[in-house]
Amino acid sequence: MYESMLSRLALEHHAADAESVARPIECRAGCGTTETAAHVIQGCHRTHGGRILRHDAICRIAVSSLRQLGWSVRQEPHFHTREGLRKPDVVAVKDQVVRCSMRKSSALHRPLTTRTAEK
Repeated sequence: MYESMLSRLALEHHAADAESVARPIECRAGCGTTETAAHVIQGCHRTHGGRILRHDAICRIAVSSLRQLGWSVRQEPHFHTREGLRKPDVVAVKDQVVRCSMRKSSALHRPLTTRTAEK
């Protein structure tokens, strides 16, 4: 008796899995977007805080490494330009060479394939 119940439950579970694979799933955060790994990791409002924490942790590692290598480093300095405020993540200077790391927030709204091709 229990074997037949377990078999039936297993078949129902398998059928539900097959249905979910066949059709796109809408984001559980209510974004109205298809829930993909790229969306959850890089675009969903629900994971925004985690993205910021991860980004800041990576910047701290980069700044620490650059300083150990003798670079003079500033984190998120503010530059006022004709186009408006610019706030790069990291500006590093060494031997008259300047390196600047800046990310555009609009990049989050493009597909991963586009960003990968641009690299």
